[in-house]
Amino acid sequence: MSAQFFRNYKQDLNGYALPLGNIQLTAANGKALRIFKTQYFFNLKFNKLTIAHSFIIVEDLAWPVIIGADFLRESKGKIDFGDLKFEVTMGEQRVEIPICHQHESLGIAVCQISEQETEIKHIMDTWSSPMLQQEQVEETRICLKSAGRIFSKYPGCIDTYQHKIEIRDDEGFRRRSYPIPKKMESAVQQKIQDMLHQGIIREGISRFISPLVVVSKANGEIRLCLDARQVNLLIYKCAEAPLTLDEIFQKFQRAKYLSTVDLTSSFHQVKLHQDSQQYCAFQFMGTTYCFTRVPFGFKCSGPALQRA
Repeated sequence: MSAQFFRNYKQDLNGYALPLGNIQLTAANGKALRIFKTQYFFNLKFNKLTIAHSFIIVEDLAWPVIIGADFLRESKGKIDFGDLKFEVTMGEQRVEIPICHQHESLGIAVCQISEQETEIKHIMDTWSSPMLQQEQVEETRICLKSAGRIFSKYPGCIDTYQHKIEIRDDEGFRRRSYPIPKKMESAVQQKIQDMLHQGIIREGISRFISPLVVVSKANGEIRLCLDARQVNLLIYKCAEAPLTLDEIFQKFQRAKYLSTVDLTSSFHQVKLHQDSQQYCAFQFMGTTYCFTRVPFGFKCSGPALQRA
């Protein structure tokens, strides 16, 4: 049931609520959906037949109410597309309901993919620089478009390297979690769902629990980091270090053009070795999550990216 429909008609539905377990819903386009942490039981009336059924409340749902396969299974429901009728059976009672109206598909997945591609294409088409001549601008645009597949709002994944964390002591710890402001809980929950879907984190078990830290970004989004001070004390120092400014400038001596690249969640593009994922764990709302990619906040994050 859509959250908007639920809010509009909550007083008329006369249902009751029960806690909802750790359920994840994904749309047809693969995007994680934001859901209420409570399920509601309402009565569905089909002519003289009344059936109680549970509903999950979903934000930004395309339809007011969607009846799924679980309801059809419980009610022995049958959809006859030939005669355009819907049949429900409960005990000895059976009801047939004519299907009087059909909607065309919304094409949600196509619309969302198209939206991202259109935005990236628009940026490439309108890109310019006052330091370049128009001919050079056009050449740069052609170069950008030829590599268009690498531009995305979502982090990629380097499949040629897995970072392994070496620690001094295998004795676990559990640091107390920091309180998350109430107004940020839904955003954090949505971010966790997105990261689960993208394979950046997973649900798991760990003896190394670091506090979750929520960082607000300049664009209004949030980033989930770990206060890894405790586990950082156990991690062996990595030998890699970033280049100094002198070393960087030496590489620019014969450069004709200079450009910068901003990686999307760069550390999250580096895989963590299976044995190291337990060291990068946190808890939120009673559930333990382990990073499967290199998290922000670890002293080995920078060297891991350099190695990759």
